[in-house]
Order: sequence, then structure tokens, then C-alpha cells
Amino acid sequence: MNPVHKHVVTSTLSGDLGWNSRAIEGDPVAYVEELKSGDGGGISVAGGVDTVRSLFLAGAIDDLTLTTHPVTGVGRRLFDETVSITRRWRPVR
Repeated sequence: MNPVHKHVVTSTLSGDLGWNSRAIEGDPVAYVEELKSGDGGGISVAGGVDTVRSLFLAGAIDDLTLTTHPVTGVGRRLFDETVSITRRWRPVR
């Protein structure tokens, strides 16, 4: 995991975070779009619902693979009544 470049969405940290990680400065959606325009290969997002939802709604996510983990209690939802999951959906060919 350490050799992989990591870009961290944070409001409390800045600059080089060590372990080949860097804090994203500015708009995360614009940052991801800039990464996608380069030739660095695939981008994976492991993050909270706010980050993933903002990238999804902006159309910055090309493929969405959801991994679920059992949680007791009530958690936040990625898709709720305010998010149309079909708005930007296109079939995989």
C-alpha cells in the first residue's frame, strides 16, 4: 500500500502527509477530474459517503463497485430519496 500514490480529502491536514500521501487542496471533484485527464492509470476511492456522493453526482466516477460491511445501528446512506441513482447511469459494454 505504501508505494501507491494517495490523495487525501481533508479539511484539517495539508501538504505531504507521508507514506506517499498528499492532501488535496481545493475542490476534490476538480482534483479527481485533473487526475483522470493524466496517464497515471486507474483511481480508487476509499472514503466516506460525502466524498463518494459528491464525486458520483459530479459524474467523476466511471465505475462504481460497492463493498458492504455489516453495521449495527443506523448509518448514513449513499443513495437516498435526494439522489437519483439512474441520472448518470450508463450500462457497461
